[in-house]
Amino acid sequence: MNRKGTFIFALAGAAILLLIILNIRQEKREASAEVFAMDTVMSLKAYGKNAEKAVSEASAEIKRLESLFSVNIPQSDISAINSKKTAVVSPDTYGLIKAACSYGEKTDGCLDPAIFPAVKKWGFTTGEYNIPTKSELDVLKAHTDPTAISFDDEGMTVSLDDDMSELDLGAVAKGYASDRVIEIFRKNGIESGIISLGGNVAALGKKPDGSLWRVAVQDPKNSEKYVGIIETENRSVVTSGDYQRYFERDGKRFHHIIDPKTCMPADSGLSSVTVAASEGLEADALSTAFFIMGKDRAVDYIKNSHEPIGALFIEKSGKISVTQDLAESFLPGDGINISEIIETKNAE
Repeated sequence: MNRKGTFIFALAGAAILLLIILNIRQEKREASAEVFAMDTVMSLKAYGKNAEKAVSEASAEIKRLESLFSVNIPQSDISAINSKKTAVVSPDTYGLIKAACSYGEKTDGCLDPAIFPAVKKWGFTTGEYNIPTKSELDVLKAHTDPTAISFDDEGMTVSLDDDMSELDLGAVAKGYASDRVIEIFRKNGIESGIISLGGNVAALGKKPDGSLWRVAVQDPKNSEKYVGIIETENRSVVTSGDYQRYFERDGKRFHHIIDPKTCMPADSGLSSVTVAASEGLEADALSTAFFIMGKDRAVDYIKNSHEPIGALFIEKSGKISVTQDLAESFLPGDGINISEIIETKNAE
């Protein structure tokens, strides 16, 4: 080959190499955003050539869902149901209320989308905290019954048969939103991303460097410390705890996770529950339900489930228990001991 031919060949090779480098850089393009919605700061991060588009669409979707689900937005679907007692709602709202009712049935009422009158009475919606009297609690228990919710599939209508009943999707809304964000990421060809929606974390694929995403589990007794790290991919990790929203009176803590059976803050012996599941909605719903039902009943639920569910329980005593499948990806922090690894797989 003559020198000219060699030069042209070299240029062609350099051009191909340049294209490969540019393609690699494009594939590793990063975009991130923070959104304040559903009463918390949410962070989104995506990697890929459509990362900016994916993050932008996901941010808009979160705000759209908030406009449907929020009890604090007068024009929302939930506000319409609560005020009018019957309303035609969007497919998202309709499906999510049905899903919440379904989880309520599966968890023996520990998840209750009709819990809002009790949440309001305790003052967690306004910050004007109040401890209801026994007679007030008795009234609340009569009006936080999810069987008062009725559905008209044809008209996409939700009704409340009790004039004092009101809905609150706080236990499932962020989980549902995280699933929608993951859908949007996937639609845009994103294979690596992480989202954090105020305690709800969803990981898509692995990190760009090929390592697993790491989700910290907070120490309920010390906001500056973590009990450990969960390494994960393509999974949602959600924590519910008594340290997230609470007030104190006479040295006693009253947290925001209300037990539907008592209309009081749940007292199951737990300080926090972390649930890992393939879908954010499930992880969100079950973290609340497990906190209310307690460790033993939660373990029974997991054993009888056909879905891969991992859980980490931190008791008020400080004892930490983790299910066997999650134990394999949980890295305890310095000085943290696992008291029990729970076998949750049914015998073949």
